[in-house]
Amino acid sequence: MASRPDLADRLHGPLRLPPNPVFRAYRGGDALRRFRGLPERGPDHWPEEWIGSMTVAGNPDPEDRVQGLSMVEVPGLPPMTLASLVAAAPEPMVGAPFAHRHGATTGVLVKMIALSDAGPLHAHPDADFAQRELGLALGVEQLLDLGGR
Repeated sequence: MASRPDLADRLHGPLRLPPNPVFRAYRGGDALRRFRGLPERGPDHWPEEWIGSMTVAGNPDPEDRVQGLSMVEVPGLPPMTLASLVAAAPEPMVGAPFAHRHGATTGVLVKMIALSDAGPLHAHPDADFAQRELGLALGVEQLLDLGGR
């Protein structure tokens, strides 16, 4: 990876985040593919897209690959995960005050979900619950599905 000063110099302006579909037990996905201008293929088990994700999904995909982490394209460098970019350059990525308070994280996970049927009920804990019960700094870092952890 580039040195930190060189990396920081490359972070001016928007960075491209390629599509990041996530495998789930429930079905959907065509609305996401239409949104992205991709061919429709009917409902399948890729009904979510995680945008700007530094969170590993709780389940692997059918080929046992880790999923959930967004990739980012930095000009002049090979693709890398957003998590590795923020870890390498936290202040340019999230700002010095935020990085000093929360560390190398964005604290945000955006999901687009396009279901063809009803989806599972789940909750995102607030920061107090996440710290007390899960040992996590921010409530948005963990998705709790009912019936499991």
